[in-house]
Amino acid sequence: MEKLTYLLLNIAFFFVAALVVQRLDPDPKPRKHLLLAGIVLYLMMIVFNTYLTSLAIVRYDWAKVLGFKIVSWPIEDLAYLVVALYAGPTLWNYFYSRYDSRSEEHTSELQS
Repeated sequence: MEKLTYLLLNIAFFFVAALVVQRLDPDPKPRKHLLLAGIVLYLMMIVFNTYLTSLAIVRYDWAKVLGFKIVSWPIEDLAYLVVALYAGPTLWNYFYSRYDSRSEEHTSELQS
């Protein structure tokens, strides 16, 4: 069970992200632009994660990961970016719409 610690942590992040998206956007639209963003972000993550782990700034307990590595870091690290790509746009739209509606209310109050 100890070997699955990071995997279980990733599952918890996925679960929370799914709840957030379901609660805030029950009918999500396909987001084609996320494919390009995902490719760019994954390439950046691979470069910077490899760099940081090669400097020994980050240390992993290899007894708690599945054992699949990408250069010097566990494959489980990729899951956090999946969660960000999945829940990030929903959170952005939710908070932006709340801010935008308050701005419109404030503007209408000033005009009256």
